[in-house]
Amino acid sequence: MNWAVYTSWQALDNELPPETRRTASTWEAARRMALYDACLAGVRYVTVQGPDDAIHGEWDRYTNRWREYRRLY
Repeated sequence: MNWAVYTSWQALDNELPPETRRTASTWEAARRMALYDACLAGVRYVTVQGPDDAIHGEWDRYTNRWREYRRLY
């Protein structure tokens, strides 16, 4: 079961904003990666997608708030 951490970065000039994807084997590791990314300069938003393809956590720079949804354990 893999968890995916998607991080979207602010675009430079007229380019499309880049997005990175990393994987983690557990919810805890994915959450830790997402919260780390949320502290980096230039990040627009971070989401954690579970093995069930649902979003389990997200952060965005506009609200500066981490939200968690149902968990899969």
